[in-house]
Amino acid sequence: IAIQHGFRVLEGACFETDRAFPYSVVLDLLRGIAFDPFTSSASVSSEEERWRLFRDLTRLLIDLAQQQPLLVVLDDLQWSDDNSLELLRYLSTHPETPPLLLIGSYRDNEVSASHPLALALAEVRKAVGRLVDIHLGPRGAKPAIVFEGENGDGRTLTYRQLTAEVCQLANALK
Repeated sequence: IAIQHGFRVLEGACFETDRAFPYSVVLDLLRGIAFDPFTSSASVSSEEERWRLFRDLTRLLIDLAQQQPLLVVLDDLQWSDDNSLELLRYLSTHPETPPLLLIGSYRDNEVSASHPLALALAEVRKAVGRLVDIHLGPRGAKPAIVFEGENGDGRTLTYRQLTAEVCQLANALK
């Protein structure tokens, strides 16, 4: 649907084994794009290299967003590595990050209050003041979603209504 609305869609997924591999979701997200975030001979774990990577990825997103609106979809973030979560915090709060629609999914039954993802989301929510939480029911249940928007209105939506909400958010970025 996003592509039909003129968006470029970047997708990345985390897997249970990914927590051991730095930036695994970022590498998955960038497959098919001519961008090598690790061109330097220095270790990516060094502080200077990490900020260079964040800056270069922000510049790439700026370039892509100038061509067309961006939708970034990240799946199973409960398994994301700490470096990728730090990058997501940076992109979510840095003033130079271009407008983009970021959708991240995770299994809330696997994310405690002390989980690195929960901590990252709390930091982003505090910094930007606006995150939308969409809680999906269990598989096989009646298709309904509790939508906790910035007003915490707790509306219940069908999947069709959710799609309309996402399209409305996406159109606001154009």
